[in-house]
Amino acid sequence: MPDHTEIARLRDLYAQYFDARDTELFAALFAEDGVMVVPGGKEFCGHDQLARLVGQIPKSGTHVPLDGEIVIDGDRARCTGPYRMIAPEGEQTGQYEDEFVRTTEGWRFARRAIIPNA
Repeated sequence: MPDHTEIARLRDLYAQYFDARDTELFAALFAEDGVMVVPGGKEFCGHDQLARLVGQIPKSGTHVPLDGEIVIDGDRARCTGPYRMIAPEGEQTGQYEDEFVRTTEGWRFARRAIIPNA
């Protein structure tokens, strides 16, 4: 699978696994030391913390995967792109700032920062 396609698929699976609250599959989208930065700046690092984070969030809302330009540089990649989530309390939008790393298992998130629109 071409790199751009694999990374785009990774971003789609993020939405799918997060919305399903599938903690194991969600955490596996990240490198072992992968980091997610949530609004407010709190960081969750590693599979255990990422799985606990997703497992604690009540199911509500659906992520709508949106594209951003993926820039690959060897075994690293970056992408800044919009996000949209439709929830019972209303629509949420913002930007993802993503960093990816190629691992022996394929591309994984090295870091994902969630930056909501004001």
